Amino acid sequence: MDKVIGSFCTLDCDSGDMDHELRQHICEHAEFLQADGASDEQLTMRFAEQDLLTNVRLLDRDPTHAARRLLRNAWRADPYLESVLDQYITSPESMTALIQYSADLKHLFEVAVLSDDNAPFSVRNLGWAAHRFDSMTRPLSRFIVLFDSIWACGIDVWNKRKGTRPGERAHSFLSESSAESLLQLAMLADGSAETLDLVRFFDRETFDSASVAETLTQFKHRLDTLFVQREVLQCPGHTTHIIALLRAKEKTAVLKHGVLKVLGGPDSIPLDLIDRCIARMCNWVKLVYARIAAEFPNHDLVNSMSVFNLGDSLEAAEQTGNYADTMKKARQESLLRLSQAFGVAVDGPNQQELFRQYMNLRRNALHLLRTGKAASNAEAWRLARSKLKDKRLSHHPTHLIDVVLCRYQCLNGFTTSGVEQSFSTFVRTLGDYRMHMQPSLQEHLLRVVLAAESCMSKGFKAICEQIWTLRFHEFRKPIKDRFRREPSASSNAKTETSWQNQRRSALRAAAASSSVRAEEDVSQDAAGVGRHFWQPGHNEEMKVLENLAKDARLEAYARNHLLQTEIGDDGEALCQDLQARQSKRKKQEDEHRRAFEKMRRLAKRPAMVVDASVYLHLGNAQHALDDMASAMTRQNFTLSEESEVLSSDYHVVARLDAAPVQARLAAALCGTALCNMMYITSSGKDGTCIANKRALSIQRRIWISEPFLLEKPAEADLLLQAISINGSNWRVVPEQTWFITR
Repeated sequence: MDKVIGSFCTLDCDSGDMDHELRQHICEHAEFLQADGASDEQLTMRFAEQDLLTNVRLLDRDPTHAARRLLRNAWRADPYLESVLDQYITSPESMTALIQYSADLKHLFEVAVLSDDNAPFSVRNLGWAAHRFDSMTRPLSRFIVLFDSIWACGIDVWNKRKGTRPGERAHSFLSESSAESLLQLAMLADGSAETLDLVRFFDRETFDSASVAETLTQFKHRLDTLFVQREVLQCPGHTTHIIALLRAKEKTAVLKHGVLKVLGGPDSIPLDLIDRCIARMCNWVKLVYARIAAEFPNHDLVNSMSVFNLGDSLEAAEQTGNYADTMKKARQESLLRLSQAFGVAVDGPNQQELFRQYMNLRRNALHLLRTGKAASNAEAWRLARSKLKDKRLSHHPTHLIDVVLCRYQCLNGFTTSGVEQSFSTFVRTLGDYRMHMQPSLQEHLLRVVLAAESCMSKGFKAICEQIWTLRFHEFRKPIKDRFRREPSASSNAKTETSWQNQRRSALRAAAASSSVRAEEDVSQDAAGVGRHFWQPGHNEEMKVLENLAKDARLEAYARNHLLQTEIGDDGEALCQDLQARQSKRKKQEDEHRRAFEKMRRLAKRPAMVVDASVYLHLGNAQHALDDMASAMTRQNFTLSEESEVLSSDYHVVARLDAAPVQARLAAALCGTALCNMMYITSSGKDGTCIANKRALSIQRRIWISEPFLLEKPAEADLLLQAISINGSNWRVVPEQTWFITR
């Protein structure tokens, strides 16, 4: 982190001059740090707070990753849920993987979907990608909604490919499918779709921190409505869809030895089967409530930013009595917590003054939002504050609320998701190997890609498209601009998005018809419904969440985020637990520091040049030759002869920016190193070295033109020798157009 801050503060990269005043300002004023929940990332944040940043007030876990864990960890706690997912979706032997990773079977599935008149929408594949768990929502949804097409595809594969691996996998799918497992999968799809909406709320760097608490509350209320109150059986969605499909008519398939498989029918889903599936989902709901309480506790500063949420005032206008009093008390507690955490003096009269300044500014912000002059909470508060300038501040002071309001604006979009999305863009662009020999070219490419995904102007894109078209051929159009090979016969065909929107609207309408229940009541009711299906894995997950909640409370206590009413009589116990945790952490951190220091010492050992072969491209630079002779007396490396130029480990040049063509070609073609004299004489401690080994870790292609062979015979001879070496990863292509048409 120190290097990152130093790089940011180095305004002139050529001179390397750092703005030390800017660096010191950043280190003294950085208040919020966030990383994933992984232990090494949390440890890095603590080290940064101890060694570099002096004013940290919040070490936060990324909310996007926390939202993903609502699915992954809770589903794995139930063996039956995990087996159902493995059977239909996640296993390499599943029907989903069979369709997704086979081009011809994918086309067969697409034809089956287009031939199904009852399919709500048409797709080309199931959209399965195993690298991110929350991407399971799409294949889950498509598997349930298009189950008739998948069943028909499975029969087709089994009949046409008997005796092959795809045929056996299709047979397993047909024989093992059951009404209970499919109904359970449909309920998982409904729960996954709602959780994905929560993930998408956090998965952007513009989410409103004031809406976090309300978003979590509404998410929990929808899960309560779906499974604990059993609206999943009435509200249009995946569950009602699969029930209608299975009850509509029997699905048959002839299996091995003439065995007839029958799936579905009018009596295929009895009440006791539905009760079992809902009971398992109620256990999941209980785990979700427990994880939200642990990952997003009420004493969390981001949750306390709900005091700036103006949406609840619009709803409160229709409420009376206890609701308004509850809202006022919640605002006061949140304001007190935030002012306490950010060092605002709130003793005695200052506490009343803070709330008075807040209410004064809130009325203006609420008016701006209601009249449409502001489109969001953040904009409404910003505009309301900007109106109080100069002379008006003497009548309407804001010195206390300004401290909290400033932090609210800073915490909006507080997630590491944007950084990880950039990393994903880099991986898609570069792949697993370097596309360019020079790192600077890779950096320019990544900058262009990031600009294209964010704010690149349409004019610049048009110029790039024109250059590409003139040089090569017309570029491939986006999917939305292409024509389907087999368009749907129905002119009124719905899209997947419209189907999901209808499901989402129906559920929200059902949730709005009932009031939000207390968390304790929902957890108690869910536990009562699912008690017969509670597994040891659920107990293990609950223990993990209890420890996580305890650690979060201790962290809040250590940073003065807990109110005195929340501490109560537990102050002494919290102090003892905090001391025990700090002592344990101190031992772990000392062990890690010793390990890091050992890694640094080992990394500094100049063993990289020892026992290496070196070829000199120094010409008549006598002083460089003298330095090399002196270095040879201290190190054990050998000088290569003219015939060994391609087998040398290091190619030494006087200046890298003026390296001979022979040196650059030999290092690039053989995957060796190009370095300056200082690197060799210092045993790798100093100087510059360009390593090409990783660039040749995979097979590379090269095209050699006839003019090059005729005009540069020496370089061409060296090139041909390099690519003809045994084990070389270079392959010659016959034509230049191969790079375009491959």
